[in-house]
Amino acid sequence: MRVATGITRIYNGSLINGTGSAPVRDAVLVVERGRITYAGPAGGAPESHDDADQIDANAGTIMPGLVESHFHATYYNVL
Repeated sequence: MRVATGITRIYNGSLINGTGSAPVRDAVLVVERGRITYAGPAGGAPESHDDADQIDANAGTIMPGLVESHFHATYYNVL
């Protein structure tokens, strides 16, 4: 299995954590080496690393762990 390297920080969005609780406004998500290490309010986020990839969510929605994993069984011989 390949695991991502480096640090990615996604900020400026509303975090939906999938537990049914209310969205966290002005949230930050930090991913280090392919693992989520922080997901929560920007005020409690760890300091940003200079070498981290920064992604501005543009006031959109951050949904960690959401995977698009469907296929169309009726398709065949599609390149």
